[in-house]
Amino acid sequence: SISVDKKTDTLKKFISENGITYAVLSDAELKAANLYVVVGTPGFFVIDKDGFVLSEHQEDIDSAGKKLEGLLK
Repeated sequence: SISVDKKTDTLKKFISENGITYAVLSDAELKAANLYVVVGTPGFFVIDKDGFVLSEHQEDIDSAGKKLEGLLK
């Protein structure tokens, strides 16, 4: 995942408190967010190895999570 949080302490606390074990990258300068035209959070993007967006969902976390699960099957 990619966080746009500018406060690394807040991000680290969130990761720890929620038991997140997958990689979380920081985009505090919004470079990736601007590149992929993220208009709000949470946003879920499936991006292939060449950087092309295969799927995009910028909506509530439950709806997006269900769609993402379907894409990964």
